[in-house]
Amino acid sequence: MRMLPVAVYFKDDPIDSFLKTVHDISAITHAHPRAKLGCGIYSLLVRELMVNKDKTGAYRTSVTQAIDFYKPLPEFSEELRHSTYPFHRYRRPEAGTDQVDRILCGHARGGHLVSP
Repeated sequence: MRMLPVAVYFKDDPIDSFLKTVHDISAITHAHPRAKLGCGIYSLLVRELMVNKDKTGAYRTSVTQAIDFYKPLPEFSEELRHSTYPFHRYRRPEAGTDQVDRILCGHARGGHLVSP
């Protein structure tokens, strides 16, 4: 996925400009809001894992950042309603490392970070 080098290279940018860059690059081939959302969440997770070695904590932080960023944006309101259900579920305090491992490895929703 081409988002990995983007997340690494732009990791120090503020979240707004970081996600704008992620969206601009993903839109070359995937301009739908669902694709942008998936690329944004993935990139935030990569960025967070570079500073937080606790993968469960990094996951929760990146999902919280994503929801906080996308929630007020009308372009993503419909996608958030449907696509972030698994993310809300994995944010709960009782979500253990094994559950986070499932989504990080792509087993939670048929191999896709954000599924239709």
